[in-house]
Amino acid sequence: PIVEGPVMRTGATQKIRFGSAKNPITQVRINGEGYRGADWPAPVENEIVIVGDSQTFGLGVEENETFSAVLEGAMGDKTLVRNLGVPTYGPKEYNAVLKEQLAKRPAKTVIWIANMVNDLFEVSRPNNTRHVIWDGWAVRTESAPKSVWNFPGRSLLYTESHAFLALRRF
Repeated sequence: PIVEGPVMRTGATQKIRFGSAKNPITQVRINGEGYRGADWPAPVENEIVIVGDSQTFGLGVEENETFSAVLEGAMGDKTLVRNLGVPTYGPKEYNAVLKEQLAKRPAKTVIWIANMVNDLFEVSRPNNTRHVIWDGWAVRTESAPKSVWNFPGRSLLYTESHAFLALRRF
C-alpha cells in the first residue's frame, strides 16, 4: 500500500452515523481505487483531484453532498472531480496519495485541503502511529485494546453489526 496504516476497503459499502445520534445516517461506498464514490470513468481532459481527510471525504454527508460532488456539479459535464479524501489521513498521506494517483492518471488541477484542527499536529506523525484497525474500524491508537478475543464470526459481528457496535459503545 502507498500509506502505512488504515486504508479503505475497495468495494465496501456502509451506513454510518458520525458523531451524535442527532446526526443523520449516511451511505458510504468505496470504489475500486479505494476512495469514496463510484468507480471513476475514463480520464477526461479537465480532471480535478481533491486530497484531504474526513472533511474532504465527506464524513457525515451523502456522496452527492461532498465538496468534490458539489464542485463537479458546478464545473459542468466536461470536468471530472476525483475525491481522494480519506478519514484519518494527514499531510504525509495526502502527498503519498497524490503521488500515486497522479502517476496513474494526470489531473489539470490539484486541491490540497488542510484541516487546521489537526493537520499541523500530524505533519511529523504518520498515520500508522496515530491509528490502527480494530474490528474493521480505524481507531486512535490510544483507544484500541491491547488484545482481543478471537472467535468464529467475530469479524462479521463486530464489523457489520451496527447493533453490536452500539452495544459495545454503551
